[in-house]
Amino acid sequence: MFLKDLSLDVIATFDNCEQDHFQLLYLQENDLKTENNLLTYIKNNFDEKFKDENLLKLSLCWISKNMEKYKKFKAVRESIKKNGKYFFEGKESEKENDKEI
Repeated sequence: MFLKDLSLDVIATFDNCEQDHFQLLYLQENDLKTENNLLTYIKNNFDEKFKDENLLKLSLCWISKNMEKYKKFKAVRESIKKNGKYFFEGKESEKENDKEI
């Protein structure tokens, strides 16, 4: 069942291309149970042209007239604690780290 009065504004920043900006309108309870579930759901909604790009950062903004009722979900609470910012190491950074070893 979809959470009707909750949406998520997402800005994804990539290493070698433009940002992707979209809004997720059809969140389900399962998407919010863990941060991993939430991040997987977000990544599955990237525009096709961004699927293979090096993700560096996600910026999230929750939108609801009643956010208090959604703070019961772990992913929402954790996201708010992080100010909606998630940072990742791109594939290129991982390759550079492998060379140093």
